[in-house]
Order: sequence, then C-alpha cells, then structure tokens
Amino acid sequence: MKGYLYHNLEELIVSIACFIIAFAMTKRHRQMPDSLSFMTAEGFFILSVSSAIHIMGHIFGEVQGLLYGSLMGYLTGFASILASPFVRKESRVKKYIPSIFLSC
Repeated sequence: MKGYLYHNLEELIVSIACFIIAFAMTKRHRQMPDSLSFMTAEGFFILSVSSAIHIMGHIFGEVQGLLYGSLMGYLTGFASILASPFVRKESRVKKYIPSIFLSC
C-alpha cells in the first residue's frame, strides 16, 4: 500500500482534472448542445470514474476485477473522446457508449 502512495496521488490528480474538464464540457453542452461537447464530457467523466476505481483497486489490495474495470473504463473513455468529432448530432451512438462502460 505504501509503495502506491505516489501513484495514488497521481491518479487522484488525474481523476480531479478529468472531472473538471467533464464539468466544463457539460456547461458548454448546456449552452450549445452538440455531439462533440456531449461525447467529450462523457469521455472525461468516464476517465474520472475509472481513475477513482483504479485508486480503490490499489487501496483494497489490487483486486483484479477493479483494476480490469478501470482499464476498460480508460479504453471506453478514450474511445468516446476520439469518436466525438465523427458522430452526428442526431445519432444515437453517443447514448450507448456509457452502457459499454457499465457492462464491463
């Protein structure tokens, strides 16, 4: 546990930064609804939650399921951010990406 102190602090900072970016993009989406801001906010929120799950994995003794869940969250969050410029406003794809994260 003690060896992970620096890593946990690093993940905590990443989680907070991703949450702040997600919050800012959510405010932007409320002002100007578009798919880009929605999916970017969604991706950064998923990254924030994944970092928090990763920290819990280290605190609880590297529970394999928690670390696997955080890895899948990272992949889903990055996929959401990378796909955001290519999804049209009327597309329903943007609503299904969080369900991929929750199903892992």
